[in-house]
Amino acid sequence: MNKIINDETNKLIILNQYIKDLSYENFQKNGTHNFNAKENNTNIEINVIHEPYGEVNFGVTIKISINCKSKKEKNTIFHLELDYYGLFKAENTNLVDKHKLASEGARIIFPFARSIIASVTQNGGFMPIILDNVNFNLIKS
Repeated sequence: MNKIINDETNKLIILNQYIKDLSYENFQKNGTHNFNAKENNTNIEINVIHEPYGEVNFGVTIKISINCKSKKEKNTIFHLELDYYGLFKAENTNLVDKHKLASEGARIIFPFARSIIASVTQNGGFMPIILDNVNFNLIKS
């Protein structure tokens, strides 16, 4: 699957994408916890890692960690970690900042990571966690 992002001078081609690591732990006892966002603290962390490969290829890993704790009982309800990877080829990008390439790569693969998180949390016994869009230009890689 090759997706090409074009502007007048730059071309970014996605060569591959996949789940690098996925961990989900559900700490419910006998399925008794009633998931309600107002009654829980959900902490979401997103990081982006840029890995250059030669002159034109690079990889981007989006690392997402979600920890949900009960406000009342202060115990962990569930914990999810996802590392989602994309391999890209950059053409005509000599003048483009590596941070911009990493941000654009993360923007391209993020919808796939968001879908995986929604599916895992829903299949894990909770309402699906649907992440908001992220401005990856603000995240340091």
